[in-house]
Amino acid sequence: APVMSFKPNQYGLYDMGGNVYEWAEDWFNATQRRRVVRGAAWNRHSENPIRSSGRYSLPPTERLPDYGFRLVIAKGSESINPASNAVASIQSDASQPRIEVIKDQGPNATEWALTPLDEAIPADIRQNLTFLREDLLDEGKKAAKSSPEAYKFASEYCDKILYALDQRDLTRAQAGYAAAQANAGKRFSNQALDARRNHQMSWPQYAREESQRAALRENEADKADVKKQRLKVEWTSRAVQMRTYLDDLYRQLREAMR
Repeated sequence: APVMSFKPNQYGLYDMGGNVYEWAEDWFNATQRRRVVRGAAWNRHSENPIRSSGRYSLPPTERLPDYGFRLVIAKGSESINPASNAVASIQSDASQPRIEVIKDQGPNATEWALTPLDEAIPADIRQNLTFLREDLLDEGKKAAKSSPEAYKFASEYCDKILYALDQRDLTRAQAGYAAAQANAGKRFSNQALDARRNHQMSWPQYAREESQRAALRENEADKADVKKQRLKVEWTSRAVQMRTYLDDLYRQLREAMR
């Protein structure tokens, strides 16, 4: 299947199941004679191999046509989506003060919230930020690790990032990225038209009507694409404005923690 034909996983990674099995760095067991392979392949027809629990093993010297590895192509580090390490960075050590978590991971959360509409972000970022905000309130009242102003700015920072995520989701739906809203290129059945042709239409009349329908479908697809591109540009402009505000709020948070 073409790259990115299906939705990304919870880490924002595409196409991790299927195509070829992936060699992993891990040894399969303590004997260290066989490596782990995961992800299933083109010649597997059940769902078990592509489950996250599916792990198989081969000697490292083995070579088979359905085992391989993935390639990531990027122009540079700045073009790599931060979603790839989202869970590892936002779900920090439970013993780390929450005020330190938002200080360390705030810029990453900002980047995720302001990501372009056509790029993936962590599926659980909203939940993690919501929990972090509630933990900040509890920590500020019961075991504060910084000034009251720092906790105030940190809580507001979480609120504004969550607001940015809400705005991004709304704009994605309007642009047609959400499945329920994606009408561009929608195909309508010609069953009724075929029935009319069989009983009422001549072939030239049928051809003309089908041509008109095709033109209408193409026109609708063009309008949907124009709308999507316009909303992408508008989101970029809004993201610049929100970034300015969030960066200033983050600066105030850092100053309050000094």
